[in-house]
Amino acid sequence: MGRGRGRGLTPTQGQVLALLRANPDGLRLGALAEQLGVTAATTSDSVTALQRKGLVTKEPMAGDGRGVIVLLTPDRHSRSRRSSRLARLPVGGGR
Repeated sequence: MGRGRGRGLTPTQGQVLALLRANPDGLRLGALAEQLGVTAATTSDSVTALQRKGLVTKEPMAGDGRGVIVLLTPDRHSRSRRSSRLARLPVGGGR
């Protein structure tokens, strides 16, 4: 396969990283989906792929047994900064 196998990002994944860099306390999946202008399913798929790549983590929200918050992994801040620059598409789906 190609050189970037396993490391490449989709535009949505790059946008997720950019939003999380701008929100260091993390965001709920629903908030990410709303800001991206995509479905919750698309957001969930993107976050799962980023989690597999070690760029984000999902943690339970305090006081909400079902809610999760998505955060950048601390050791991947510089990598996400570089990766999100590669996906400079407008956030919000053209709204």
